[in-house]
Amino acid sequence: MTTEPESAQRAGRASRVLRSAARWAVTVVVVAALFGGAWMARSVSLPTGAAVADPLEVVPQAVENTRVCPGSLRTGGSFSAIDAGQAVGAAQAAAAATGGLTLTDLGSGSSSTASAEQGVVQRSGIAAPLAITSSTSEADIAALSWQSADADQVRGGILTQCASPTFDSWIAAGSQTVGRTTSVLLANPSDLESVVTLSVYTAQGQLIIDRDSLTVAAGGVRVLPLSAYSNGDEQLVVRVQASRAPVAAFVQQSTVRVLEAGGADVQAAGAAPARTQTVVGVHIVDSVGQTETSQTAGFEDAQNTLRLLATEANTTAHVRITGATTKEFDVVLTGGAVSDSALTDLPDGDYRIDVTADAPVVAAARTVVGGSSTPDFTWVQSANAIAEPMTVAVPDGVADARLVVAGQSGQQVEVEVDGATRTVEIDDTGLASVELSAGARATVSSDEPLYLAISSTTGSTTSATALQSASLSSTVHIVAR
Repeated sequence: MTTEPESAQRAGRASRVLRSAARWAVTVVVVAALFGGAWMARSVSLPTGAAVADPLEVVPQAVENTRVCPGSLRTGGSFSAIDAGQAVGAAQAAAAATGGLTLTDLGSGSSSTASAEQGVVQRSGIAAPLAITSSTSEADIAALSWQSADADQVRGGILTQCASPTFDSWIAAGSQTVGRTTSVLLANPSDLESVVTLSVYTAQGQLIIDRDSLTVAAGGVRVLPLSAYSNGDEQLVVRVQASRAPVAAFVQQSTVRVLEAGGADVQAAGAAPARTQTVVGVHIVDSVGQTETSQTAGFEDAQNTLRLLATEANTTAHVRITGATTKEFDVVLTGGAVSDSALTDLPDGDYRIDVTADAPVVAAARTVVGGSSTPDFTWVQSANAIAEPMTVAVPDGVADARLVVAGQSGQQVEVEVDGATRTVEIDDTGLASVELSAGARATVSSDEPLYLAISSTTGSTTSATALQSASLSSTVHIVAR
């Protein structure tokens, strides 16, 4: 296992310092930078070669105090027009935080308030993305979205962490082969319009995308179908960069196999590119049957898979898989090109995947269930190391939910579930898990960094999502000249 406890702790301390120092000033600074910048450029003549001060980094309050749940999977959308697509069914969401919450439907703009002081706030019947904002400045909101989709050739279990709005997101998921539809869902909970740059990476390299006028209105939603630029690409990684205002980004995929629904998934961003990545929440069922199914026409992608992308340069990634068995191998990566590695010889059980390389990479894993009768799949992104206590709230509709914890062998982890606390120990494979009932609230604490995910697998559906905390990658760089 690869962990960086000192760096993770430094990041936690930096986060707290930035929150306390910058939150009171962020509104003034950001408004001045955004609205005063243009006037200053016209009014002030700067001398050639003037010194440029180091940028001041501030964290927008939306990043710390807001989570955005994707709502239901949405089809359609458009690159040429601001189109929020068509909702398929409805989703649920569960949130927990200290103090009151404001829940805003980003489709209609309507808001309501709720208190999470006594436990978990549940909402159902959600079609449009839902922004959840805390009234407590120091709160770290925990929220999950769940959808059991079964309509219009879209079927599957969809479990997604509600995301922090951010200026830079990487999501390894999706496919554009025959019967596979992938799109990017963007939600902007702020009061400023966001301008978005979309980068899509395939096995052949980065796609060239017309980036003119990719905007997301304040309080708005937009769906960008990748069919406009990708046709036949099986291996996809999406990067979303925003300016002016952060956005919550999600990659949606639905699959149709021989005119029958073949699964659906919605994924939030994983960990940013780094030389080490850890993927947890990988739950393999009927590995032998899936390998056999993948030999059938139309089911070639019905197999467990590791997806990697070297974002900057060629490198060789070393992969170590631990769990029900242990496996190690190397993957040669070309910078900018996505690589999939089939995980066909792993017995059923839980796994963590640790990836190390000499250049930054992103990573995710796909697992599948159901064979050729009622197939479903899920991607799970790499997770950030979490050095501070984290709370998770489980939506009412989630069955067989499991909190998966990865850390050092022998590490003691305190888990409080609905007020009852117990200590679990990380086993020799670097994993531990805790069963969670629908509607549960759980808080995880440890003296050492952890990687967390939530997974749920029934007979015909599978879903998993990495648990990420608010990230300082979402800072705004304001340069004084």
